[in-house]
Amino acid sequence: MADEDEKIWTLHYEFLHDQGYELRDKFKPGWQPTWKTPLERDPAIIVDATKSADKKPVMLKKILTTGPDHELEIALYLTSLLEHSENHAVPILEVLQSPHSEDVKLIVMPRLRVHCDPPSDTVGEYLHGGNIMLDPTRLYPNGFHPALEFMTLDFKGLAKHTTRTRCWPRYYLIDFGRSRRYSPERVPFEVTEPRPDSDHITLLPEKSGSTPRRYNPFPVISSALATCS
Repeated sequence: MADEDEKIWTLHYEFLHDQGYELRDKFKPGWQPTWKTPLERDPAIIVDATKSADKKPVMLKKILTTGPDHELEIALYLTSLLEHSENHAVPILEVLQSPHSEDVKLIVMPRLRVHCDPPSDTVGEYLHGGNIMLDPTRLYPNGFHPALEFMTLDFKGLAKHTTRTRCWPRYYLIDFGRSRRYSPERVPFEVTEPRPDSDHITLLPEKSGSTPRRYNPFPVISSALATCS
């Protein structure tokens, strides 16, 4: 049984079924567990699913089209450039309009895995960075459980995997909610927005304080990347 934060997917269960995507049984309206142990909890905005036509695993993400983020716009733009081999943005496979809200879209993406899981076995496998995922298709040839990824699909044992240097998985960049796209014909600028958090970006001079100000975002990003490395 889904909890309050997960009910967005229960609400869309039948709609997604009609669109060719199957959610786990826990999201089926009225479903009750047959065991007494606590259920796994899923993030409210993203969930795993299976494509009915070919049984391929995918991920679904809820996107609000209102607000300051440009995630959908930028993700679709990067998806249009997939013919370029150097493009490592996660592809958008399909965009579904929610039948329950004009402000909600559901995007379909390949099911990926955090780039550092499983841990690296060799120097050639090491990769550092945030918002990076990998395609686990060849790394986990028999798949893994979508909620508890260290388990097999049937939940009867530990999921077995090979090493990255034997299969060389492709890595992807995800989450473009705070990204922006600029025209090369004009000097880019952003306007500071007061934020409640105090991460390494808000500590920069251009992002500090509560008074909005214009600034060039590229030096800011360069400084933030240097801080993270």
